[in-house]
This record gives sequence, C-alpha cells and structure tokens, in this order.
Amino acid sequence: MSSTPIHDTNRMKPAPDEPPASASPKPSPSGGPTGSPADTGPPPPAGDQSGQAVEGQSAPAAEDQLERLRQELTAAQQACQQAQSELAAANEAKLRALAELENFRRRTQRQMEEERRYALFPLVRDLLPVLDNLRRAVDSAQKSPDTAGLLAGVQLVYKQLQDVLERHHCVEIEALGAAFDPNLHQAVGQTPTTEHPPGTILEVAQPGYRLYDRVVRPSLVVVAAAPAEQTPVEPSPGDHPPPHSTKTPPATTPEPSSDGSSGKASRK
Repeated sequence: MSSTPIHDTNRMKPAPDEPPASASPKPSPSGGPTGSPADTGPPPPAGDQSGQAVEGQSAPAAEDQLERLRQELTAAQQACQQAQSELAAANEAKLRALAELENFRRRTQRQMEEERRYALFPLVRDLLPVLDNLRRAVDSAQKSPDTAGLLAGVQLVYKQLQDVLERHHCVEIEALGAAFDPNLHQAVGQTPTTEHPPGTILEVAQPGYRLYDRVVRPSLVVVAAAPAEQTPVEPSPGDHPPPHSTKTPPATTPEPSSDGSSGKASRK
C-alpha cells in the first residue's frame, strides 16, 4: 500500500515579507530605534511651554479684570435704579403740579364768575334807600294833594340818587357853557348867535355821565353857530343888464259920461 506523503501546511504558506537582517531600523524623531521606550510621542515644542507659563502668570490678571467688570456692572445697575427712581419722582411731581394748576384754574374761574355776578352788589345796596324814599314820596302824593311837598320830596330823592352815583364814581358830564367836545358831547342842533363864540354849548337836552374815565353816555347838547351873512351877488364882467324900454304907454280913450259929455283922457 503506497503511503501518501503528508505535507505540512504551515510550511507551504509563504512567509511574510521581512526586512533583511542587514537593514538598520528607521530612526525615531527622538533619535532612538523604532519600538524603543523613547518612542512615546513627539516632545512638546519650546513655544508651548512658554505659553503655559504665560497663561499661568495671566490668570490672576484676568480674574482681577473680571472682578473689576463685575464691580462696574454693579455700579451701573445701581445708577440705573437711582435714575429710574428719580424719573418716577419727577413724573409724580409733574402730575402733582398739573393737578394743582388745574385746581387753581378752576378756583380762579369760579371766583371771576362770582365777582362778575355780584359786581353790582354795592350799587344796588346804595340804591335801595333811594327807592324807599321814592316810594314814600309816591304814597305821600296819593294821600295829600299838596304839590309843593311832592316836589320837595322828589327833589330830595333826585339829590340822593346823584350822591349814590357820585359815590360809585359815576358823575355827570359838565356841558352847559363849555366848549363842544365830540368825545363827551353829541350835538343835536345849532343856534346862530353873536352873543357866544361858535362851538359853545347853549342848551343841554339830556345830561351825560361817565364812570371814572369812560363815557357811559354823551351829553345831548345844542351848540352855538355863527350867523349866516348875506353877501350881495356881484355881476360878472360878461353879464349885461337888460336894456330899458323906451316905448310910450298907449293913450286911453275917454269914456262917455252919463250926461253924454266926454271927459279928457288922463295920462298916467
């Protein structure tokens, strides 16, 4: 029986490519051979070490700057809160001032209305006694036919009324015998005269009154005027007088008389 040779499969596999023994290992960046304990990684550069040192030194400065920024932020927040409180106080003061102004305006308007409504109160109070005396004069005239007493009573009332008006600075405008003033007088007529200069007031039809310096009503007066002079009309050089008539009047025919005789014609 023939025996089949058993081949070793491991021997049949090709061996991996291996570098030749004479080849020297590739040097590492650190100078040692590959796979040596020194091949753990590249060493840090010199600049990184200096950066770490600078970071270590600037950390306290950054913390100081951060703390300073925090303080500034806190101060700004406090200033903002103070400004807001001042603004609120100013708005409140403005509203209070507006309310006081409105109250003052209403109070002033109410006082002005009251003064305007009761402005004549003193005058009416002073006129009441005059009205009482006038009523007494009317009652006395109805009971007694004495006209002299009635006249005296009315004159007394008239004088009392004048006193009341003068007490309230309402006086009569003087006009009779004064020169005409268009600001105080109103002419209702003219009278030609030579006894008074033109413009002199001869008659007062209705007296005028003024309150302080303001004219309540002007006086109605009659003013003197210069008399009109009649001047003869002189003929102009172009005018000629009418010629005189030279005709003789016609002779009259004698009328027969009753006895048949005829009379002579008379010449006029």
